[in-house]
Amino acid sequence: MKLTQIVVNLLNNAIKFADRSTTISVIIDKEGDRVRFSVKDQGKGIAKDQLKYIFEPFATERNISSNTEGVGLGLYIVEQLVHQLQGEIRVSSEIGEGSCFIFYLNIAAPSEEPVFTELTRMQK
Repeated sequence: MKLTQIVVNLLNNAIKFADRSTTISVIIDKEGDRVRFSVKDQGKGIAKDQLKYIFEPFATERNISSNTEGVGLGLYIVEQLVHQLQGEIRVSSEIGEGSCFIFYLNIAAPSEEPVFTELTRMQK
């Protein structure tokens, strides 16, 4: 359930700050003993000086005119959930080029079944 909330919050942010022609991608792959999840968009991006604040509660990007609303808890919740799952999260962003949120989790997966059986079931 926590994994689902993390991905949904990141996707909601990507959609919220994107225009209609923006591509949003979700990539899930195994990296050693960890699983890497990437949510990448080609939206407006986040200013470098704002990146250090984005995981703080009630943080919203300053000095950006936008029609988006929110109280600034989505990314704070994402970071808290990732840490509860003993993972780590990173972000990279460029103004006008978009953002990429990557988080890593240690997930033990059976060798014969897909790693994300639960996500597959949810999509059906």
